[in-house]
Amino acid sequence: MIRQVVGSNRTRTAAERRRSIITHDRRLGRKWRHLAAALATAWLLTAACSGGDDFASESAEPSSSAPTSTSLPATTEGPTPADEASGDCASVPAGMTQFELDAGGAEHEVRVYVPTTAASSSALPLVMNFHGLGSNGDQQAAFSGYEDLAEKEGFIVVHPTAVPSSADAQGRNSWETLATDDPAKDDFEFTNELLDLLIKDYCVDETRVYATGMSGGGLFTSQLVCQMSDRLAGAVSVAAIYFPESCDPAEAVPFWAIHGTDDPTVPFDGDLIGTRFEGQAFAELLFSTPIPEQFAQFAAAMGCDLESKRLKTSTDIFSTTYSGCDDGAPLVFLEVIGGGHAWPSSPLTKPGSPLAQQLAQLQGYTTFDIDATADAWAFFTQHTRAARASEASRVSGKAGA
Repeated sequence: MIRQVVGSNRTRTAAERRRSIITHDRRLGRKWRHLAAALATAWLLTAACSGGDDFASESAEPSSSAPTSTSLPATTEGPTPADEASGDCASVPAGMTQFELDAGGAEHEVRVYVPTTAASSSALPLVMNFHGLGSNGDQQAAFSGYEDLAEKEGFIVVHPTAVPSSADAQGRNSWETLATDDPAKDDFEFTNELLDLLIKDYCVDETRVYATGMSGGGLFTSQLVCQMSDRLAGAVSVAAIYFPESCDPAEAVPFWAIHGTDDPTVPFDGDLIGTRFEGQAFAELLFSTPIPEQFAQFAAAMGCDLESKRLKTSTDIFSTTYSGCDDGAPLVFLEVIGGGHAWPSSPLTKPGSPLAQQLAQLQGYTTFDIDATADAWAFFTQHTRAARASEASRVSGKAGA
């Protein structure tokens, strides 16, 4: 069920399903930077008091791959459903829309950005970007900078907001995991229904669907690799992963994980002593196995060779690559030397940012050797589910020859 964000809560008709409040205007480049700073400040103050885990879903550093500001569209109405759009994508509006989706046992706020630069007759790739514990979709959009990149590169990005777990006394928004099942909600069902809706109503190319996220959102992304491998063309987890014993991907998914060796929230080596969640049962369950070992378990589950290649690729980065994976899927673990609980290449942590010192104190060191937004998108563009199916068919044919 889809509802308006403001105004009447009545169920929408088919013709109204995607009409939403559009908040961008042509001056948003400057306003967005101010909004990001305000959101980050408010979030930092809240997180410092509540003990929330996610202090670093920051926006990406401006670079040749990510614009610093974008002239965005004036207020418009949302699209007519794609099945009423004469078989093309012309009815999908550019800009940002917001709506509520009742799925998986809970009502979620959803934020979708469609670029103005894309041809209206073509289905577009989709990036699903998941926030961390205690955060929301608006904050993840601001800290990751994915909407600016979507505008430049011509893809759709969605930032959904989780709802609190029934077991969390603090009432923080969180995504469930395969190890911490919540009987009151099903975030995997929600994600599947959201994807169905976006394919139908926003003209998403279902062969180019990607997932990413920060902290709890990165962990949830890694769970989607287990649960939705037949729908994902690629995934990138930042600052958290978790490999459950039940993980059995139907297909191998091209997968990156980025993690700092000095992360004070999700410990790189699995040692929770001195971290923010020391002594907490959920952390013992999810974080006590070293992150590199968990990534190696994902590689094994996707048929990769046991031997990996670890290389220092820059001052701050060691890259561990697994080869021989099923369907030719690449799996790469990016180790940030001395890195904290951070989104690499955030402009909010670069020298001169008014929040750089606060963020450094809370999350630790942020590297600029890699960009968790632009580099992840570059990785995504190399992979489609159609190409993966073709590779699987080729390998199968070769084996049967």
